[in-house]
Amino acid sequence: MRRVLPILAAGIFLLGGSAIRPVIADEESNASADKPYMQGLGEFMLAAQLHHNKLFYAGDAGNWDLASYELDELKEGLSNGAKFYPEVDGFKVADQKKSMVDGPLDQLDKAIGDKSKSGFVTAFTALTTGCDNCHAASKHAFIRIVKPTAPSITNQNYAPK
Repeated sequence: MRRVLPILAAGIFLLGGSAIRPVIADEESNASADKPYMQGLGEFMLAAQLHHNKLFYAGDAGNWDLASYELDELKEGLSNGAKFYPEVDGFKVADQKKSMVDGPLDQLDKAIGDKSKSGFVTAFTALTTGCDNCHAASKHAFIRIVKPTAPSITNQNYAPK
């Protein structure tokens, strides 16, 4: 059951994503009759966590094409989260993403391009640390990201073709 819930949550999020039209959300209401639903920053982060997990297993398996794809998806989600929520409760999300996460993302891009397993591990560790540092700085230190211990998506083969 513990494995089913993350997969179910991710599936609901990903399937529902095609109907989401981004708009800037106000603080009073996230949806109304005249305004479409806008996913919250937490949903962007949930998707990022899923891609973080898949990225790890792709890189661990040396599937550089899949790792590159997952990295692009992760970058896109984090960028969109920062774009639509540049500041939350006085915390400058976009600025902190740039200072704590963008460097490790660039290192991952290089490691994947070089097909360097050791570079990948180093950059992935730096990314995970950057995520945790950002959560701590935003007073969300209770959200701790770690190196995955099991794939969140179990019906995907991570080995290169």
